[in-house]
Amino acid sequence: MARLLLLELLTVLVARKSITWLSDVKFFAAIVPPMPVLGYAYLQFLVTLALIAWLRIRGARFSDYGFRNCGPLWLFTIITIAAIATSVILPAMLDPLLSNYFGKTPRDLSRFATLVGNLPQFLYVMPLVWIFAAFGEEFLYRGFILENVHRILGGGNAAMVAAIIVQAVLFGTGHAYQGPVGMIPIGVGGIVYGLLYWAGGRRLWPLILGHGVVDTIGFTIMFKGGTP
Repeated sequence: MARLLLLELLTVLVARKSITWLSDVKFFAAIVPPMPVLGYAYLQFLVTLALIAWLRIRGARFSDYGFRNCGPLWLFTIITIAAIATSVILPAMLDPLLSNYFGKTPRDLSRFATLVGNLPQFLYVMPLVWIFAAFGEEFLYRGFILENVHRILGGGNAAMVAAIIVQAVLFGTGHAYQGPVGMIPIGVGGIVYGLLYWAGGRRLWPLILGHGVVDTIGFTIMFKGGTP
């Protein structure tokens, strides 16, 4: 079973990375246009949908990948608020330090430049942010990758800690387009999100909600011309 889980994990990672590689090929870019602002996120989300279909085919329980009930309301609320706070506090603390260290402006958000003042594009992007980022990324990183690594390593607390670190590293490098000033806080945030996932009874729903709220606030600030 561990071999199957490892094969699943590697296949998904290679499939998603291949989209990044292909996007640099002129012929591919000519026939498969990127989405406004979100680039090729829709293709990466197709990989996630294919993964969900595969898990269904092989009879996996989605509850084993974080899709459990919401749990007690008090715990759901605490985890959601903690997720939002993490995504606000960590960048506020780390971005200035990293910016000074690397000698660069805080984060490279140039790919979102066309969003400023563009209401049709903002309204077009926001639902997709909830689908691709809030749902898609939380399922992929905190659900699938974390749980697969945890099981591959044999389960237990030590395996869970290792799995949290692995998914956080992949989560951070998945945002490499923001440069090191953006990538490092996102990776650290991935560790906190992984711990919150664990503390919340391995439930994705509060993290999905928190992730979506944070991205909604960030994109709204960018739409208004500010820096989130």
